[in-house]
Amino acid sequence: MDAKKGLEMFSVVNPKTGIAIHYNDYDVIKSTLDEFQAEVRNVELEEKVYYLPHGETYNFQISSLKDHH
Repeated sequence: MDAKKGLEMFSVVNPKTGIAIHYNDYDVIKSTLDEFQAEVRNVELEEKVYYLPHGETYNFQISSLKDHH
């Protein structure tokens, strides 16, 4: 997968927040993190993507059902 395919997957799933965690660790990832970040900037999705450093965790914010109405 390269940066363009990663963004294509992101647009299909359309999450509130995307967590970039698989970079520089699998041979099937064809783009660098810098290349992916540039593509994210190009489509102005910086506010929706979090880059998780290897070995760190991310705490998701769970909204209540009232937030969905």
